[in-house]
Amino acid sequence: MSYYHPNVSILQLLGVSLGEYDLEVTAGERSWNLSVSANELPVGWNEISIINIESPGNVRVAVSNESDGQYVYADAIKWTYLDKGSSGALDSD
Repeated sequence: MSYYHPNVSILQLLGVSLGEYDLEVTAGERSWNLSVSANELPVGWNEISIINIESPGNVRVAVSNESDGQYVYADAIKWTYLDKGSSGALDSD
């Protein structure tokens, strides 16, 4: 799962801190809690985690509005299919 971090350099120049916040991914009966440290991400797509979703259906991604910074800035999530034979297909819990 990748997370797009937009160019927020103007906010950083103004001294605004984006801080760290959580994402919760839910697929069926399983859920994963992931942490995003926005101040440390480069602009563009950043791989947050590799998640093994074993059954078809809906996946929910919730972005927490609680942060140790002043703002939570969320843009986009991208999924990339990894074949089970791929060396990157790990289950992140």
